[in-house]
Amino acid sequence: MKTVKVLYIQNKSPFSNDLWQSCLSQIPKDQQKKVNKFRFQKDKQASLLGKLLLKRVFNTFLTNTSLEDIQYTKYQKPYIDQDFTFNISHSKDYVVLAYSLNEMSLGIDIEEVNTKARLEDFYSILTLEERNKVNVSNDPHQSFYDIWTLKEAVCKADGRGLSLPLTDIQIREACAITQQNKWFYKAIDVAPSYKCHVTSNQVFEIVSTAVSVEELHEKSILNKELIID
Repeated sequence: MKTVKVLYIQNKSPFSNDLWQSCLSQIPKDQQKKVNKFRFQKDKQASLLGKLLLKRVFNTFLTNTSLEDIQYTKYQKPYIDQDFTFNISHSKDYVVLAYSLNEMSLGIDIEEVNTKARLEDFYSILTLEERNKVNVSNDPHQSFYDIWTLKEAVCKADGRGLSLPLTDIQIREACAITQQNKWFYKAIDVAPSYKCHVTSNQVFEIVSTAVSVEELHEKSILNKELIID
């Protein structure tokens, strides 16, 4: 069975200017531009943390690979040209990275459960069966976000993103199904009030690890120093 590893990090506290500049300097200029395209600082910080998590994995397992080697499909899904796959997602106070040292399609999505959301506004992404499931649930918001994160993760694993209509994804007990593919899935318990799913076209097991900003920053600085030397 293939193994998918998930790293997750909290993005709750804003960085000081010194910490921000120090972390930003750890990634290539073109990736810095991508980070700075976000309008809000919290989203910029989330994007940066995702790239630093990925850099940490590269430095550990793919020492001849860097963030500069990232390429993009026509649907703008990032990848590298090796037997390695990854996907990143963030929502409010958390950033998650799923990766595997195997050739497989992989997607991850995390969402904060917004208990004030009007669920009927999102019924267009649900099948009739799924709407009924949400309506009869003891906790409709939890049920809805379970479905939503799973579908989003399938879209990302598929590679077409939201070009794949969410209503085309049929969720079954063991897998999710699109017209051409079967997607296996697992939920991850990252934090209370959050839902997170990982999906792949192959059966897999998950190993998840929490990472702190301090640890990530220290490792990034150390790796930069080693490269300079």
